[in-house]
Amino acid sequence: MSRRYWAVVPAAGVGRRMGASLPKQYLPLSGQRVIDHTLARLLDPPLVQGLFVAVADQDPWWSSSLYASHPRVTRVTGGSERSDSVLRALDALAGVADPKDWVLVHDAARPCVRRTDIERLIGQGATVDMIATAARQNGMLSLFESGLRHVLEGDSSVDELLRVTDIPMEGRYGPAGARQAALGIPSLYPTGVFPAVPQGQEAPAAPAVDLTTAFELLEEAAPPVEVPAGDQSRGVSVLLVDDEDQLRRVMKDLLERDGYLVHEARDGVQALDQVDRVAPDIIVLDLNLPGLDGYGVLAKLRSRPTTQDIPVIVLTAKGDEDNEVRVFELGADDFLTKPFRARALSARLDAVLSRRRAG
Repeated sequence: MSRRYWAVVPAAGVGRRMGASLPKQYLPLSGQRVIDHTLARLLDPPLVQGLFVAVADQDPWWSSSLYASHPRVTRVTGGSERSDSVLRALDALAGVADPKDWVLVHDAARPCVRRTDIERLIGQGATVDMIATAARQNGMLSLFESGLRHVLEGDSSVDELLRVTDIPMEGRYGPAGARQAALGIPSLYPTGVFPAVPQGQEAPAAPAVDLTTAFELLEEAAPPVEVPAGDQSRGVSVLLVDDEDQLRRVMKDLLERDGYLVHEARDGVQALDQVDRVAPDIIVLDLNLPGLDGYGVLAKLRSRPTTQDIPVIVLTAKGDEDNEVRVFELGADDFLTKPFRARALSARLDAVLSRRRAG
């Protein structure tokens, strides 16, 4: 059987940020709804075998779509987050797709796309880099980049980002990928294309064109984040201590965008070594570390004259009151529970640094 392509279309958004009476995918555009323009593009053969559209459970507008009853369109109940909608659609698709098939993830509210360049490159057996170059020239983002933008805007959490995508490898999507590759950490590419069915013991033959770095269609490129000249985060040294490599690297990327100088450690012993080596201005410390845990690291920091005044924000999945009291008794300056939003971490860092400067 030849490889087929499917499309997952998250369309469960309710338009919170726009504040409109209709979700943006249902707004009128040139005589049709935005979502109908989008679906028409994706149904144009030979791009996809079928579409799986994830809409809200009580969506009153979907039934009026021109494609609600289309034989190649399947409705799926979406989730409260975009990542949940994608995963639910992939679960539904797993029942009909072949293990060799691939799935494009495409936002319902992005109706304008030029597919011709990408299709031509794929048909010519283009390399991954050629496809990526053409995609970027048309303003497309990878799923990782799109998800990171939602994290930065406060619409999603870091944990939600990591549920759906992975950190880029070197040469693909910027400095985060270069850091991961340099450290030899294996990774799936952050992609808008997913294997439709989990692979078995025998891997299928490689496709003529590797689409594992394909792009999520129709996400406009976000402008680079500018750090104000007077921003207090500029030049501040942060030590991130977390044994979850992907989470730590996403946090590093987010903080570097805010102007912080970020160092990393993945366990307690390495954290103490980094403290002595780089003398950070502030530490973000996970409690659940291999070997010497976060409690032990915090206790050692507060017992040493050279490190007792370094501010520490504890980051943990343990959010019970006793745990919070314990870390404050050990000398933590603040406490942040996973999963968290990027803005919450930045705000805590700013607040702790401001208090220390004022004191």
